[in-house]
Amino acid sequence: MGNGKVLITGGYGFIGKHLRKRLVEMGKDVTVLDISVPWELHTNGYKVVEGDIRDSSLMGVLMKEVDTVYHLGAVTTFEECRDNPEKALDVNAYGTMAVLEEAVKHDVGNLVFFSSASVYSGNKEPVKHERMKLAPKSIYGITKLMGERLCEDAVAKYGLSCTILRPFNVYGESGRGVINKFADAVREDKHITIYGDGNQTRDYIHVDDIVKAAIAVGERRLPGAYNAGTGGRCNLLELKEIMEKVSGTAFTVEWQPREPWDLQELIADTERFKEILPAATSLVDGITSLLEEEMREHRGTQRPSPQALPDQPQPPRPKTSTLARSQPSHPREQG
Repeated sequence: MGNGKVLITGGYGFIGKHLRKRLVEMGKDVTVLDISVPWELHTNGYKVVEGDIRDSSLMGVLMKEVDTVYHLGAVTTFEECRDNPEKALDVNAYGTMAVLEEAVKHDVGNLVFFSSASVYSGNKEPVKHERMKLAPKSIYGITKLMGERLCEDAVAKYGLSCTILRPFNVYGESGRGVINKFADAVREDKHITIYGDGNQTRDYIHVDDIVKAAIAVGERRLPGAYNAGTGGRCNLLELKEIMEKVSGTAFTVEWQPREPWDLQELIADTERFKEILPAATSLVDGITSLLEEEMREHRGTQRPSPQALPDQPQPPRPKTSTLARSQPSHPREQG
């Protein structure tokens, strides 16, 4: 990774959080940019900037002497993209353009663009490979494909080193997908919602494996697009059974109509991806790890009884924030 200086956009999103933690552990010089940063944050070895990827002047400052950019900053939910397509286009396409322009201008060593398996949503073949024709149906998928095309243009015209990752269904600590929703139900009301008949099949990959892959392509500067999945198949009914078996919980199910954009099957062809990540976390091991982490966090946040609390002086509240700010009124961007 050259000089080891790294910029992560959307660094307080799900994947960004795990990526920055691992890069700091590796001793990298990490700067995190996000649209919304908690004021009480303890940075623990990395720099934080609160700002917007569409702010070209800010991006220019942050790109100076950066070796690797991990670009996760985006509007990431189907619902928000559907309800506000103008914002999705502005952030996911024009925001990515601003990032790429400054990366080229400041001679960044490598850029890793986090796209999405949603770019495959217009293709009915169950197993998705990188050479397929892409014609996404959702606004989210369309804006992610636009980001990919902008990356390809920067590579062709300006020689930017760029890798595109297309994560499939990512789960893990602080995630918000179906596995995390099922995990929340284990320690809450044991109630889950399944849309459709439950036979929709997905390829689930643990966030730790996504992080390993992202760091690997950042270091090796591999060109082109890579699916980021396991190649495994699991439908919602099977996932429910695995969660019940691992947790010892019996769920009650609320059945709802299937969403129109919900594909029946979404599985990664992993031939190229195995060059980066030869072995991935098994689904059972990943779910077990997630449930254990959720229980630890839950126990850690439970408040002790008043009798157990010793009299302690309270630390003074910080008077000022050290965060650099730019356009803080925009909604959060996260990976």
